Amino acid sequence: MDERQTIVGGATTPWWRGASFTLPTSLTSRGIGSLIVWEAGLLLGYVVLRSVHAADPLLVAWAVLAIVTAVVSPISGLVLVAALVPFTEAVTADGRITVAPVLVGALLVSASLRLPRWLRALRRCDRQLRIWAGAVA
Repeated sequence: MDERQTIVGGATTPWWRGASFTLPTSLTSRGIGSLIVWEAGLLLGYVVLRSVHAADPLLVAWAVLAIVTAVVSPISGLVLVAALVPFTEAVTADGRITVAPVLVGALLVSASLRLPRWLRALRRCDRQLRIWAGAVA
């Protein structure tokens, strides 16, 4: 098998009319399932905290967890931003800043920290494509 695995059991499994839904091995080896559970838990925790009108220290603790998650994993930060920002105002009626703009800022910081590595990888891919296409002698 090449460097790809399916989500189910690591073997190629037909998904829809003979096609296979696969993920790169690097994602499956890093525990993408636990990442999804963590994101879902954070979102569920936020819904529960907001539903029971939790005290501010609990919401601040949740916000710290969400910010750390967004900085460590930009994909998880994007999931949190996409799930919360459309339904959360940036500033409350009494003038307090909510978690929405702070999460967006954490996501921007996370992406900016990874930008040099992403650009190096893009240059490597471009070089390999030029070699493969015969553009470089």
